[in-house]
Amino acid sequence: MNIAVIVPFSGKQKYQSIYDAIIETVEREGATVLSPEKPRLYESALTSDTLLHDSLRSHYEFIRKNILNSDAVIVEATWENFRVGHEATLALFYHKPVLALSQTRKLDEFIYHPGFKGVRYQPDELTDIIKAFLGELQKQQAAGNKPVRMWSRSQKTVLVFGGVCADMIHQVKEIPAKEDVVLSNTFVKTLGGKAANAAVGLTRLGNEVFICGSVGYDTLGNDLEIALTQEGVRTDFLHRDPHHPTSVVALTVNEQGKYATVVNEAANIHVSKESVDEAFKAFDNRVLPIDSVYLTLEQPPETVDYIIHEAKKRNLFIFCDAAPLTRPLDPALLPLIDVVIPNQQEAEAITDVKVRGAASARQAAAKLLQQGAHEVVITLGNKGAFYASKSKTHYMGAYSVTAIDEAGAGDAFRASYLHSILYENDIPTALKRANGAGAFAVARLGSYDSMPSSEELDAFLA
Repeated sequence: MNIAVIVPFSGKQKYQSIYDAIIETVEREGATVLSPEKPRLYESALTSDTLLHDSLRSHYEFIRKNILNSDAVIVEATWENFRVGHEATLALFYHKPVLALSQTRKLDEFIYHPGFKGVRYQPDELTDIIKAFLGELQKQQAAGNKPVRMWSRSQKTVLVFGGVCADMIHQVKEIPAKEDVVLSNTFVKTLGGKAANAAVGLTRLGNEVFICGSVGYDTLGNDLEIALTQEGVRTDFLHRDPHHPTSVVALTVNEQGKYATVVNEAANIHVSKESVDEAFKAFDNRVLPIDSVYLTLEQPPETVDYIIHEAKKRNLFIFCDAAPLTRPLDPALLPLIDVVIPNQQEAEAITDVKVRGAASARQAAAKLLQQGAHEVVITLGNKGAFYASKSKTHYMGAYSVTAIDEAGAGDAFRASYLHSILYENDIPTALKRANGAGAFAVARLGSYDSMPSSEELDAFLA
């Protein structure tokens, strides 16, 4: 059993003997203490991959990880200027029971929550109080009590892995050729990355979404995290990389909606296994319910491989956007993936079948199924989409719209398709709504801005 112990640094001179007594009691009862009071744990946790430029931020990041990985939290809050709210709120969000100790205040008079216990104590009572708290935890664990989740389970929860970057979009008459200089009609800076777009799309359609990716410890990283949070995407597992800048994508979009892209991957390709593990441990600890893992190929192949195998170990539903084309999906991973969605070029890269329409999509899908895929959806742009499994196939034509920017269409399609199969699992309906979401997206400039809400998609399809 892991117990996170939180004490105020500024109160150490006066109350150090109390802090020591808490740690000694917890360890004597057979539990492991996670705390900055354990220097070797602190030093090993703040490696070059996790250390932030700001030492105070590093300190709080360490506390956050301790709370996340604990079974319960003990806070000693006697020091006169200590405020227990930050740590307690974080603990209760992660659904960790909290014991808040104070010699001067009974803190549950100020914080009302069934998981929060505030005790005003005398020093000679401390050992018995802690032993009773740990004993109750052990009884609950032995009884198999599961924590109550902190959000509505009427929502399906999706854990998204992949790229989060800043899109710099120029709208031009013609995409420039070598050594050309052209003037842009419009310039937009916005949130981008295939995973970020899908996360926003899924959230707007009504899912609870957590994103695991990496941005720099810079202004762009701040802006992107704020944008995701404002959309309702949970950024608990969004890594802030102190060594690499936020990824930037430069897009040039012509009057027909066609585009050319230059990608600086930067922080996007530096998601550590530790960051991935942190998200899956939240599931293991029953803090995070996951109805589906959604991943792109924006991160390095070894990271994608690791994510898929870790998700499969937990028997999670794996939904794979087989993009970008620069990193073709390893066919050996197909048997582990529940639904794979390539576009025409991506399907060709995996199967060597040139996909030009429904007939050739059928051939490519058949080859993917032979390679071990369970369900395949091949997107065909303005020709619709083709679905295949071992037992059935289905083709759905596209909606006719005037394209302004095609960049976000695939992300909108995939977000809508996953949302539909999580809630209804009706393939024709899912394809129809996904085609509608893709058509909605191409009629608007920008990727994340063009993801439709549930209400917008319903109105578009009406």
